[in-house]
Amino acid sequence: MQLISNYLLSELFIKNLIEKNYKNINIQKVILLKRGIYSDIYQLIDINHKRYVFKIYREQFKVKQQLELEINIINFLKKRQFYVTEYVKNIFCNFYITIDLFNIERYAVLMNYKIGNKLDFDTEEDISLYANNIADFHTIGKEFLNFEFLNSTESLLSNNFLSNMESYIIIFMKKDKHIKFFKELFDFIKNYKNKYDIKNLSKNIIHGDLHGGNCLKINNNNNLLFMDFDFCNYDYLLIDVSTYYWSCIIRKKQNEWEIFIKEYIKNWH
Repeated sequence: MQLISNYLLSELFIKNLIEKNYKNINIQKVILLKRGIYSDIYQLIDINHKRYVFKIYREQFKVKQQLELEINIINFLKKRQFYVTEYVKNIFCNFYITIDLFNIERYAVLMNYKIGNKLDFDTEEDISLYANNIADFHTIGKEFLNFEFLNSTESLLSNNFLSNMESYIIIFMKKDKHIKFFKELFDFIKNYKNKYDIKNLSKNIIHGDLHGGNCLKINNNNNLLFMDFDFCNYDYLLIDVSTYYWSCIIRKKQNEWEIFIKEYIKNWH
């Protein structure tokens, strides 16, 4: 396939792909924003100067069932008036497309580009706004239950929570500043599990990557819009909360964590 070079798609290939799969979208410019471990991300600009984000997942990272769960969660949150990334529906009435590259299927999604401001975690106001929105997200999520997903496959994050904690440690073994934190957390959870039934911990829909980013302030900074739901799942709320705690630890922001957890507990129902 001549249009593919080092697994990156050419501008012409992407333009034709969008024209073939989406109605009334004529892309004039393609910009590579990021080559990541899990996906390649492009900014697309159409003839009317409207911008989109086009994400193509690595073949080993995102399987169809995961992507469908992600889309179900996002659409569920939108219906509850929670601000999230907007996926564009294609001509086949799906929110994703399949790309055949060298006889390997990869999935891609087209999203509306959103403009907003980043949170300032040096201010108590923005920390509280973040905590309140995550508490709302977890509260709304109580209404969501994807029975088909839960009954047909195990959660990739933590149906076997301790085993996955070990995997997380391995991932960060090359980052010395993270190793001590993860090992201590893993030991704590093992001791906790010996004393208490971990099944009693609250499960819900989670974002899976709430480290302080992956959101923008919108509507005159009164609301947050959450994005990058690559790791979303139906799982332990502890994952979202501890991910943010980890972020505070490695940034040496203990005060930030104390403000966050106080507001989160106050607003989660």
